[in-house]
Amino acid sequence: MNDNWWALASLVLSLAFTGLGWRLLASGRRFMYAHLWMACLLALQTGALCVKAYQTGMCPIRGASEVIFFLSWTINLFYLLLGRTYRMSVLGIFTAPAIAVLTALSLLIGLFGPDVQGVHDFWVTAHVGVAMMSYGAGGLAAAAAWPSACRTPA
Repeated sequence: MNDNWWALASLVLSLAFTGLGWRLLASGRRFMYAHLWMACLLALQTGALCVKAYQTGMCPIRGASEVIFFLSWTINLFYLLLGRTYRMSVLGIFTAPAIAVLTALSLLIGLFGPDVQGVHDFWVTAHVGVAMMSYGAGGLAAAAAWPSACRTPA
């Protein structure tokens, strides 16, 4: 299966989760299965990254579209690692739109052709992978801070 189909399926799932989550949030009800939705989304994103890694034989961070998709994967991974631990399941409602936007941007950039930047050695791959993980943590922190930043002080 093509990696773009996996990415497109993850985009559809993140958009569905965004719509359902915002609707439940507006009605005042709690969404009990946020982690399950995000785990399914992570499985689809991991499938897309695995297919791309298998096709290229290296970590999928060779171009802008791959880096942006890898960033959305790291944001989701950090949500799943920290969201349940700190009981922040509502954070998934704010994380899912960010993942949808990044995935759509990645697919749009990928439409214009491959933007491969060459072969990387181990140290460049390790450096970029760690940097993407830190960007994912920053993205999750931004998603966590966004609801409180939007409130007007009384």
